[in-house]
Amino acid sequence: MKVEIDPRQKITKNAAKYYEKSKKYKNKIEGAKQAIEETKKQIKKIKEKGIQEEKEPKMLKKTSGWYTKYRWCKTTNDYLVIAGKNAEQNEKVVKNHLEKNDLYFHTLMPGAPSTILKNGKEAPEEDKKQAATFAASYSSAWKKGLGIAEVYHVEPEQVKTSAKSGEYLPTGSFRIEGKKNFHKNTELNIALTLIKGKLQAAPEEAIKSKTKDYVLLKPGNTEKNKASKLIKSILEKKFNVKLDTNWVLEKMPPNGCRIVKQTNQKPS
Repeated sequence: MKVEIDPRQKITKNAAKYYEKSKKYKNKIEGAKQAIEETKKQIKKIKEKGIQEEKEPKMLKKTSGWYTKYRWCKTTNDYLVIAGKNAEQNEKVVKNHLEKNDLYFHTLMPGAPSTILKNGKEAPEEDKKQAATFAASYSSAWKKGLGIAEVYHVEPEQVKTSAKSGEYLPTGSFRIEGKKNFHKNTELNIALTLIKGKLQAAPEEAIKSKTKDYVLLKPGNTEKNKASKLIKSILEKKFNVKLDTNWVLEKMPPNGCRIVKQTNQKPS
């Protein structure tokens, strides 16, 4: 380290000059230390209060995939369920997508979607029950305000697309041959939630195996459009996202409903 000495001044004056400089640097160091300590205290306070930077809600993208043109859901064990939204789609679901390893579901009463559990022959019983619930919940049973419905499933070869001689099958209707496997007293319900950033509607048993945060619907008197706006608001607040109201409407069962559970709450 080099020290410059002014030869024109006494040694004591040179020493005094450097002493004053050292005091200034010492004060600066002490000030920096205090600033660091104060910053640490502020960081600690922020952590303790759990203050986090709020993120702007983002608009969700619609789920893509060949099956999204139909009603669809994933069961507890991720088996795909598809169902027609109308008579024309019922026709397409069966003629284009019913394969030999699938199962076909329908309610005993008329007015239900043709519902397929893909690879249903391999599916556990709980997944079959969820497919039955899905079929019942978008059927005329919901429109009538019923709490339960009789549902059956059959194998693909039992579903006949042509009528018997002298009979007529309307668009979207099919003839069933052979034994029907019944799911008696199938409860009607649909839960709506977001899973991996995608809006999904499925029976409660399928949804609650994946998340505790969902809105549960059962047949009721709340008008469909009004309920959809409330559901949209609940899900947007819970997941900090923006949803298109039409997407919620598309997922909802026919006619009125009642909300019996909101996200992560006990049923009312």
